[in-house]
Amino acid sequence: MVVKLMPRDIVTRWDAIVYGIDQSLPPYVYRTSNTFSDILHRLLLDDMQCWALTSSPSVEDIDAIATTFVSKDAVTENKALIIYTLYAYNSVTGERWKEGIEALKKYAKGRDCSVLSSYTTNKRVTQISALTGGETHNYLMWRTMDEDL
Repeated sequence: MVVKLMPRDIVTRWDAIVYGIDQSLPPYVYRTSNTFSDILHRLLLDDMQCWALTSSPSVEDIDAIATTFVSKDAVTENKALIIYTLYAYNSVTGERWKEGIEALKKYAKGRDCSVLSSYTTNKRVTQISALTGGETHNYLMWRTMDEDL
């Protein structure tokens, strides 16, 4: 079962949620003193969403989480639902990952997104993408601005 967590659930389960987020942040994100408080703030405002994959309607038994947000391309104005983080606390079968991705696709369509996207260096996430019919390209390039140019 896929559940979009409500603010009260996010606050109640924050210790577990922030652990999963920390373990799966995109590789270009700096962990500053404000990183996790900024994410929590965005989740509570619903600028970001937190999804739980559970075995029951209860959010007490979370097997995996994902955080998402809607992004609009600055040039074309196409919208994408970005899977910002994805983390499994327990073993999750391929069928359950498919269920999760289908729920995110349905949400994305409801928000007028034309694509579901993610940035990762985690091989398991690319496997989940392939398993659920997504395209996977393993090119992620970034350069931090604090390096000597």
